[in-house]
Amino acid sequence: MYFDLLGRRVRGQGHPRREVIAVALAKFASGRPVKVVYSREEELTASQTRHAAFLRLKTGVRRDGTFTARQADIVWDKGAYASKGIDVAYRGMLTVVGPYRTPNIELLSRAVYTNKEYGGAYRGFGTTQVTWACESQMDIIAERLGIDPLELRLKNAYGDGDRYINGQLMTRVGLKETLRTASRAIGWTNPNRSRKG
Repeated sequence: MYFDLLGRRVRGQGHPRREVIAVALAKFASGRPVKVVYSREEELTASQTRHAAFLRLKTGVRRDGTFTARQADIVWDKGAYASKGIDVAYRGMLTVVGPYRTPNIELLSRAVYTNKEYGGAYRGFGTTQVTWACESQMDIIAERLGIDPLELRLKNAYGDGDRYINGQLMTRVGLKETLRTASRAIGWTNPNRSRKG
């Protein structure tokens, strides 16, 4: 739980940064307001970054594009301090399968300390890094199988009544409808069609 300078509870703040400096300076400000502004160099060296993720992803797929298994090994660079590193590593592990039915999974997610700037929680909270890997691999799989990347996603996408990897029953899943609507809106054509044969 985090609190602002007036002792009020603050939500969504992963780690105080400038606030600590402002409190220290306020001691010498004789009741006047204190403002802390980072230079561009300080922004890049003294504030948090998004956690770097080193990821190995292996996916079992039948010839028709049906997923059979996924194995993921993720190492998260937490930097010099913990901040929200453990939470990011956990959330990233839960979302590395993407929005796709995968009956067999083996996941390993580790957060490690390094001598870099500390990693913090941003929008996406670990999902941004693993989603990039997951969706990039989806395109690679589609190309190697000669399947439309859209069709590969539709074939494996979660739907109502499916269970997520943590056992949660999925309801009101609009992924397939969203993919179809978006593909029509952009005039999607299969980029792998010309590579067949």
